[in-house]
Amino acid sequence: MAVAIGAAPASAQSPAPPALTVPRLSTAPAIDGTLGAEWTTAASVNLATDFTYRRPAEEPTTVRIAEDAGGLDIAFLAVQHEAVTAAQTTNAAGVQSDDYVGVYLWPQGTNGFSYGFFANPRGTRYQTSSENSAYTPQWSAVGRATAGGYVVTMHIPFGIIRNGGSTRWRVQLVRNVVASGLIDVWAFSSNQSNPNDPAFAGIWSDVGPPQVVRSPARAQVYALGELTTPAYGGNTSRVGADVSLPVTPTASLVASFHPDFSNVDTDQQTIAPQAFAYQYTEVRPFFTQAAQAFNHNLASFNSPQFLYTPAIPTFRDGYALEGTQGPFTFSGFDALSNGRTDQGQAFDYSAETTRASYTANLQHIAVDTTSGLHDVLDTITTGYQDQQLHLGVYANAAAEHGSLVASPR
Repeated sequence: MAVAIGAAPASAQSPAPPALTVPRLSTAPAIDGTLGAEWTTAASVNLATDFTYRRPAEEPTTVRIAEDAGGLDIAFLAVQHEAVTAAQTTNAAGVQSDDYVGVYLWPQGTNGFSYGFFANPRGTRYQTSSENSAYTPQWSAVGRATAGGYVVTMHIPFGIIRNGGSTRWRVQLVRNVVASGLIDVWAFSSNQSNPNDPAFAGIWSDVGPPQVVRSPARAQVYALGELTTPAYGGNTSRVGADVSLPVTPTASLVASFHPDFSNVDTDQQTIAPQAFAYQYTEVRPFFTQAAQAFNHNLASFNSPQFLYTPAIPTFRDGYALEGTQGPFTFSGFDALSNGRTDQGQAFDYSAETTRASYTANLQHIAVDTTSGLHDVLDTITTGYQDQQLHLGVYANAAAEHGSLVASPR
């Protein structure tokens, strides 16, 4: 067990979070980096607090918020006297190394999936979600320079967010300025440790369609073929697919048949020798979605990584069930190969308020091969964090047994 104590002062009570009702526009606004007449009935808020230095924001950022039948419409009007940093031109994680504006969404409050959508002054986009570590949906952002800063307009479709039918969302709006190192936010409390904590986020009401809408089924099908001489392996062909089928608004069955690649994003890099094992980012669609519930912890910065999916070799077929329900997040998968089976199950409980956060994670991971390898790892990870005292306590326990365990007792 380990205990971490922060030196930040405690606050007796957190202020009430800001709130607004999202207006519905009869005509969807143009997402072109300008503010036309259709934006006049949108709600308007200011990013009034500099989170980095805990003081009022020095430069104005006005945000217009509305929705149409298809999704959220958000416009940022940023005044900036410093030089604008906007080097990224490809939609990828580098956007957050530039100046950027963004919105964090927690459709089911402090429970369920979280989402983040960001754009730099050029309109170059990046997004994240706890539902998939390779979350890459279709959404829009356009940026334009102004005489005193820039404007970014966004459209985020409701169909790319698993909201579980909730119309009352937790939301945080942010703006980052590289030149001054500041992050301006909409919702702020002196007890916050980071700007994207859902317990301290603002509230948007009447968001999205009132009925529960399941995410659409998804399928990625591929076909590969090769025509060559027997000396080079001969003619061959292969067909496969990655599939996601929703079973509830917040849970899906996931399957992969004859995956067509492994970690091709990193396998071809030139790397220099070092004393430590390389850690690769998982890019296979099956695991980026099915393994999100694993390795969850709270208040611990050095807990071991019990499941490392890049170590699982290319498999023949994979099947998984993953999702959330209230404060619970769950996942179970089987990856089947010729002569090898990898499987795992994870069950998380998380609860968070402005006073405290709690979590518990149970995991079971196993591998079996026809050559006689058998290994099983069972773990439990728990944590508690006081949001006002900035004190955290966590406890981890694990038991392993199998053919490669040094001491079976």
